Amino acid sequence: MRIKHKIPMTVGAMILITMIVACTAVYYKISNKLYSTSEVEMKSLTNKSIETINVMIGHESSKVEGLANKKSTVELLQIHNSSYGSQIYANAVENVSKELDEYVKKQGNLEHAFIVDNSGTIIADSDRKLITQNISDRNYNKEALKGKAAISETLTSKSTAAQIIVITSPITLNGVSYGYAAAAVRAESFAKYSNNLSVGGSSSSYAYLVDEKGNMIYHPTKTKIGKPVENDKIKEVVKKIQSGENVKGDITEYLFNGQQKISYYNVIPGVKWTLVLSVDKSEIVSEARKVTLVIVAIMLGIAGIAIFFGSILSKKITGPIEKVSELVDKTSSLDLTDLKEYDYLFNYKDEIGDIFRAVVKMREVLRGVIGELTTVSNNVSNSTSFVQELTGKLKTYSGETSSEVENISAVMEETSATSEEISATSSDMVNSVMAMAEKAELGAKSSKDISKRAEQLMKSSEKSVKEAEDIYNNVKAELEKAIEGTKAVNKISELIEGILGITDQTNLLALNASIEAARAGEAGKGFAVVADEVRKLAEESAGTAENIQNVVGAVEDSVKKLINSSVSLLKFVENTVTVEYKNITDVAIKYNNDAESVNEFMINFSVIAEELNVSIEEIVKAINETSLTITNSASGVQNISEKSSNISEKLQDVNESAIENIKSVEKLEKIIKEFKF
Repeated sequence: MRIKHKIPMTVGAMILITMIVACTAVYYKISNKLYSTSEVEMKSLTNKSIETINVMIGHESSKVEGLANKKSTVELLQIHNSSYGSQIYANAVENVSKELDEYVKKQGNLEHAFIVDNSGTIIADSDRKLITQNISDRNYNKEALKGKAAISETLTSKSTAAQIIVITSPITLNGVSYGYAAAAVRAESFAKYSNNLSVGGSSSSYAYLVDEKGNMIYHPTKTKIGKPVENDKIKEVVKKIQSGENVKGDITEYLFNGQQKISYYNVIPGVKWTLVLSVDKSEIVSEARKVTLVIVAIMLGIAGIAIFFGSILSKKITGPIEKVSELVDKTSSLDLTDLKEYDYLFNYKDEIGDIFRAVVKMREVLRGVIGELTTVSNNVSNSTSFVQELTGKLKTYSGETSSEVENISAVMEETSATSEEISATSSDMVNSVMAMAEKAELGAKSSKDISKRAEQLMKSSEKSVKEAEDIYNNVKAELEKAIEGTKAVNKISELIEGILGITDQTNLLALNASIEAARAGEAGKGFAVVADEVRKLAEESAGTAENIQNVVGAVEDSVKKLINSSVSLLKFVENTVTVEYKNITDVAIKYNNDAESVNEFMINFSVIAEELNVSIEEIVKAINETSLTITNSASGVQNISEKSSNISEKLQDVNESAIENIKSVEKLEKIIKEFKF
């Protein structure tokens, strides 16, 4: 994916992540706040309802107390004690029963009202069927007969099966208990103060009332009234109440019919009923969901706007980056031509401008390096050609020297054969002195020829020595120049080191750019890509420089071989050929002197023939020495011939090294031609 697409996508992704995080945080924050508010509201509503129910129970107790204190009620009990069974008593019962009937109708929430004597028998009742019924087994009856006001547990009406509580008030005169007045209040009448309870106006909230036995006194679902409570949490509360524990109000959560619910319960003191206010948990947080959806809509709108502006910004950022990337690609393709179309990037003062200037500088350095390499390559090529030319000349000179040496060797062999013949015939010289005297003139003539040949040999040797010295000096001077010229190869190595240094600097610059891009985060990823491209280019440049360095190394090795071969050649010529040539000259001079002596001897031979016998041994000795000298000279000449052959071979090695240098230079030129200027 390209950077111009990455930037808006990244901005959108960041906003999306921010939106998700923000919405989640807002949702949970609002939800928790709503939970907290709902819990406080549920607690407040429940406690207020309990207070209201307590007030209503107290109010009902006051009414029953008023009923107990009525004059007709007190008189009924007095008549009951004094005239039970009389007509007066029957009339009194009827009158009080009528009053109770009117009282029940007036209250509207009573099952019935009745008067009980101190034996636990109902003597008057709004429900005539219950008169004379004994209720002494009821708990509230026992408490009431002790002269205490009592409230019964929840009872089930035998006539209507409704849930009721009986509120009693004792009737006493002068400290004596005559009985009590009682009213059976429908339990559901107390629920009217809680049936409209609503938590935050939620439709799922409702309240229900549970008696101390765990039966429903009130529930919005009528079919549940009078039946055991289904909530396990409330069942546990009822058990605690039944065991006498002091239960305090609390929040509880439970799952009912697959719906998570939150409830607050508290106990109504006196009657030990439990009022429960319940609401669906999902409805409490519905407002949080609504707020979250609004925020999501806003954030999506912001995300769309941000992506739009991000696209515009990415185009503005990635445009110069793409241009720099194009320039890097051209550089990696070895295209170093000057491109004016990119000059506007010099105006950028940011990291893009820095990278562009670094690439331009690298291209300039590469152009300079390639120019230097071209110059050095030409110099090496010229030097190598010159070395080839010199080695060709030296090879020619060596061949000529070898030919001259062969001629000298032939002469030496001739002379040696002559000396051997003279030595062989020396034993007959005593008998042939006279004959030799006659042939003295012929010997003198021969000695003159020998003297001439010796003189020619001496002159030829001196000339060869001079020519050899001249050739040696010329070759030495030219080779020293060639060796000095090969130092240009070292300059190539220095230039390659410079290239490698530049690539290292470029790598360092790319690393710095990568670090800056990493600091910039997502917005700097484009810079990281360009920095990576620059780093790759630097690595490719380093690879190319290393290839050049390898080629230059091969050239240096070839040059070193050429230098070593040339130095060996110079040393051989200086220490061997020159010395041998001087030895040949010395032998030629000595041979010439000997020839002159022989000539003089032959001229005077006729005069001193008589002295020949005395001197014959000295002549034989001189001839033997001459033969030995000639043999040694022939051996030296042979050595010179061999050395000349060695020189020729060495020159061949030098020529081959020069050819290798030319190949290396051609390879270097081929690499250089890959660059475009």
